[in-house]
Amino acid sequence: MPLWSIITINVIAVPVVWCLVVWVIAKVFGWQKIARIYPMTHKIPNEKTVGMQSLRIGYFSQYNNAITYGFSDQGLSLQVLSIFRLGHPPIFIPWEDLLAQETRIFKTFPMVRLVLIKDPNRKLFLRPKQVERFAKLAGDYWPRTQPMDKTIAQ
Repeated sequence: MPLWSIITINVIAVPVVWCLVVWVIAKVFGWQKIARIYPMTHKIPNEKTVGMQSLRIGYFSQYNNAITYGFSDQGLSLQVLSIFRLGHPPIFIPWEDLLAQETRIFKTFPMVRLVLIKDPNRKLFLRPKQVERFAKLAGDYWPRTQPMDKTIAQ
């Protein structure tokens, strides 16, 4: 096979495979479902943002340094880096739909679980240090973290 055809195939195949993988991750691990329940329908005014942050959805999907969090008096917004945007529409969760609960992943790693009122079985996890920082940015709007309770943190 000539070199030019190998290059052409790779130039086409790599982006197609990348898009497919990113879309499948969003679908399988729940980002798309959360975005359907909590769509961001407009730009949030006076939002404070923090980029290059992490988020865990469930026990096996980790968005390391790929999330931009936004804090406003209305709620919390989540967006992925543009390179991962396919299949990952922005999310906006009103403060009244958000609870914070201490928990542990695999009974070892301390985390804070964000409980979504409209999708309480979905597991979103943040590191405790992130929560401290986010609580300062969000002020009184950030939900007070509740101590570990096995009925919520399963």
